Amino acid sequence: MKTFCQPSTNKITKQFLRKNRSIELDKEQAFQLEEVQETLLGSL
Repeated sequence: MKTFCQPSTNKITKQFLRKNRSIELDKEQAFQLEEVQETLLGSL
């Protein structure tokens, strides 16, 4: 039983980590966008 459920939990963990990573990337991109907007507004 243990050996049977091990791969699936591993798969779930990988998916979770990938999802987390994409969330972090989204935050990073949003932050960069805000900085760009501020720079553009500052140059007006």
